[in-house]
Amino acid sequence: MSFSRIIGLLSLCIFLQFNKAKAGCDPSPQITCTGVAGNGDVFLSWTNPPSITPPIKRYIYASSSKNGPYAIVDSIFNMGVNTDSILGGIALGGQEYFYVQNVCGPGVTMPPADTVSTLFLNILVLSKGGIAKLIWNPAHVPLLGTSMSWYRIYREYPAGVWTEIDSTQNLSYLDTITLCRAKLNYKIETGDNTGCVTVSKPAGGQFVNNTDPSIPVLDSVSVTPNGVVLGWNPNYSRDTRAYVIYRLIRGSWICVDTVYGIHSTACTDITGSPGTMSESYAIGAIDSCGNPSPYSVQQNTIYLKGEINACQRTVILSWNAYPNLPSGVKEYDLFISTTGKAGPFSLLTTNSASDLSYTYTNLQQGTPYCFLIEAKTNGGICSSTSNAFFFTAESPPEPQFSYLATATVEFSGSVNVECYVDTGAVIAKYNVMRSESPTGPFTLVGSAPFTHHQIVTYVDNTALTSQYSYYYKTVAVDTCGNDTTQTNIGRTILLIAVANGNLTNTLTWNDYETWLGNVSSYNIYRAVDGEWTPVPIANIPFSAANGGINHYNDNVENFYSGQGTFSYYIQALEGPGNTYGLRDTSQSNVAIALQEANVYIPNAFVPDGKNKIFIPVCAYTDKQQYDFSIFNRWGQQVFDTTDPYLGWDGTSSSGSKCPEDVYAYLLKFQTSSGQDIIRKGTVTLLR
Repeated sequence: MSFSRIIGLLSLCIFLQFNKAKAGCDPSPQITCTGVAGNGDVFLSWTNPPSITPPIKRYIYASSSKNGPYAIVDSIFNMGVNTDSILGGIALGGQEYFYVQNVCGPGVTMPPADTVSTLFLNILVLSKGGIAKLIWNPAHVPLLGTSMSWYRIYREYPAGVWTEIDSTQNLSYLDTITLCRAKLNYKIETGDNTGCVTVSKPAGGQFVNNTDPSIPVLDSVSVTPNGVVLGWNPNYSRDTRAYVIYRLIRGSWICVDTVYGIHSTACTDITGSPGTMSESYAIGAIDSCGNPSPYSVQQNTIYLKGEINACQRTVILSWNAYPNLPSGVKEYDLFISTTGKAGPFSLLTTNSASDLSYTYTNLQQGTPYCFLIEAKTNGGICSSTSNAFFFTAESPPEPQFSYLATATVEFSGSVNVECYVDTGAVIAKYNVMRSESPTGPFTLVGSAPFTHHQIVTYVDNTALTSQYSYYYKTVAVDTCGNDTTQTNIGRTILLIAVANGNLTNTLTWNDYETWLGNVSSYNIYRAVDGEWTPVPIANIPFSAANGGINHYNDNVENFYSGQGTFSYYIQALEGPGNTYGLRDTSQSNVAIALQEANVYIPNAFVPDGKNKIFIPVCAYTDKQQYDFSIFNRWGQQVFDTTDPYLGWDGTSSSGSKCPEDVYAYLLKFQTSSGQDIIRKGTVTLLR
């Protein structure tokens, strides 16, 4: 063939191809599935339409943004293939967008089909590693007509083993971790009706199981002689390893026991005190990773107690409600035994769920009684038993002793009565009795409640302690209202003080009665014009020869310059020998002796001689109410003072010497008893 013919054939071929390209070719195929390997390489699948005019080649375009720019990442020359691999980790860090475009000839391409994205799986670690949150994107919005709407979720554990764990139509998923600690990977797959599968790049992280197991149900707590028996239902969390028993101790939940095994349903707590109080319990579960569940609903033991009235031979039984049984309390059965704690017990009565008390009557002296309560549920599924309330019917024990330690007069004028008592007795109160005679009659003046203290005190505010010496005793009254033991008699001290005209005061008082140690001596305390001496002015030994009446004369001449008010009280001191080890005191009333005022006034004085000052000499007067004045024969005042220690020196108010003459004086003052005194007279001034 000649060269010119060859050139002609080539020209014809080019012409035909150009006309074909100009006329167009098959439409660009639609990518239906994408897959991403762990290294970011992408695998694409599409469906080739029936070919009429095949393209000469295809370009694969890719971009990390849906809006571009797109770049050619591969060229396809075999129009029979429908898959391609884009290597180089193009989708390692996020979504990658792809489309395929047919090339019909030079400068002639067909429009691309819809852009399709790879699935990018993002893993969030939640709740401190206990939950994996999976988030991914769709390949196309909306989904392609051939795409399936369900996403299958796969988890890799152990390494190399992929397991489908769930499926969803959402674009997110929460996976609660049940493994204690593990490195987990996930991937998402979704299918297409053409038969291909879209797969995300695997993603994962380090996870731990911190999900609490479910809360067990505590259905009963019963008190037995061996402790508190707790019962519960097995936990439905499959990884439950143990059950933890908690008891409420001083406001805090404290672990008292741990029971291992998911199928364990009971234990006994021997550390509580269900016989003295209602004990509160709760239960929790621990899984194989050590995660604890929250506490269960609190359940309380039934605490049965009784109020015994030995006087009326009754006992009032009461107990707390048992509210948290799963099916509710139907009724309470009350059982009784009259042979001891070991029984046998018989049913005494049945109370409704709202009736939490019962009164048992006709207690028999010396008989042992034991009571039990059993709560029964609706349907009889379970029950709970209370503690045993046990006692022996007895009358209240009387005091072994009662001793009146002292009856003493207070400064307020009341009498304080103190008794030394038996703290082990069952006593309601102590009646305080008073009389003005040792043989009575004694009348009730008040009662002191028994508080189980060794000393019982009562203050008698009705006593006239400045007029009478009183006799006191106390009588113990038991809880039945019966008088039992009574004390010895205690007699208060009545003090009488008399002021004598010879500058003495006479004190008279009766002996204190009666101490086991007798009276050893009496202290005498004195106050002059209201100022008490800190120590006794005298101590008078006790003498039986006095016949019960004591006397003391107090010389007060050294206090003539005062107002003349003398106050006294006597303090009796108990001697040794008290069998209770006591040495007490008793104080008398405060008695007052008022010395009469005494004034000496001279009738003459010599200002220039030995007797230079004219001044009254006053004893036992009120220095605050003093006034002394001098007048001449014409009634003119020449001197005046309110100072009891200042006298007239014979001069006038101007300072000049007064002449020798007879002058009048006027003296005003008050006595210690408040009486106003006026003295008038004359005095001769000699020169």
